[in-house]
Amino acid sequence: MSSSFIKAQKRIAIGLSGGVDSAVAAYFLKKEGHEIIAIFMQNWDDYLGGQPTNICSQTQDWDDAQAIAHQLDIPIYKVDLKKGITPNPDILCNSVIKFHYFTEHVKKEFATDFIATGHYAKIVQEGKEYYLSKPKDNSKDQTYFLCQIDRNLLDKILFPLANSTKKEIRQIAEKAGLINAQKKDSTGICFIGERKFEGFLTNYFPKKKGEVIDVDDKKVIGEHFGTPFFTIGQRRSLGLHGQKKPHYVVGKNIKKNLIYVASGWDNNNQNITAKFRYRQPEIPVKITPLTDFKELKVEFSEKQRAITPGQYAVFYQDNICLGGGVIFNTERNKENSEPNI
Repeated sequence: MSSSFIKAQKRIAIGLSGGVDSAVAAYFLKKEGHEIIAIFMQNWDDYLGGQPTNICSQTQDWDDAQAIAHQLDIPIYKVDLKKGITPNPDILCNSVIKFHYFTEHVKKEFATDFIATGHYAKIVQEGKEYYLSKPKDNSKDQTYFLCQIDRNLLDKILFPLANSTKKEIRQIAEKAGLINAQKKDSTGICFIGERKFEGFLTNYFPKKKGEVIDVDDKKVIGEHFGTPFFTIGQRRSLGLHGQKKPHYVVGKNIKKNLIYVASGWDNNNQNITAKFRYRQPEIPVKITPLTDFKELKVEFSEKQRAITPGQYAVFYQDNICLGGGVIFNTERNKENSEPNI
């Protein structure tokens, strides 16, 4: 959600990267009268194997973040995530590290009400439910990278830039006299460069046993080893035995360490679109669950090129981001040469 939803003064942790977007997000929150704490997340060593990384300069970003915090008169803390292995995909970093760890760690350490970042995305509320949605500036829409954020976290996340364009943010930074108003945008969406992925999760999240609950009959049907290790839509490696039908993950309760699963699939394919690259226009798709319910078949309505296994397909219904999954195989429609995944 944007900070405009908050009527009373709150204690908010802002992820301050050193860039102009997070700086203006902090500026917005400060101007609204909230108590702001800046958090800089350090995710990897500047030197790996004796060689300096070429991904970005954490040292410069940290210096810039401190300067902005000083200018806005807010305290800043460095959260050190350097623990040997960090994730490669920006999507996983955003969903697992930047929001799961950030939310839990910061709330515990600093007793905050919300966390905020400078992402271009929006959270909308419908009744008691919260959904990830596109921002005002469609050209900067970052929901593609945020598609796997646990929905249970959305009511505690703020995107202050949701209703602003990049051009407006630059102008606001200039008018406010922010020292990094003209700082060049980073080339990546995340704080992370290319690193080996194997073993990453266990480095950051200790395994913790919890219950697997069937949402249809509310019964416990299995045991898992920690909510961070599972993603919405996952069908493999759930550790369920004695079940007649395959199940898939439909929800998680991080606080109670619960995984919710279902054995059916509700999809009427109404106005569903998808894209498999950042900045790619969305196109209509048809989604069909395969017979074993372990994966989905996605048929594009238009010819697509260079779809690569390992990429993410992210799905939308109007402005709402429904989620996403990893592409593991592609095939071509024999009738019209359109690819399916």
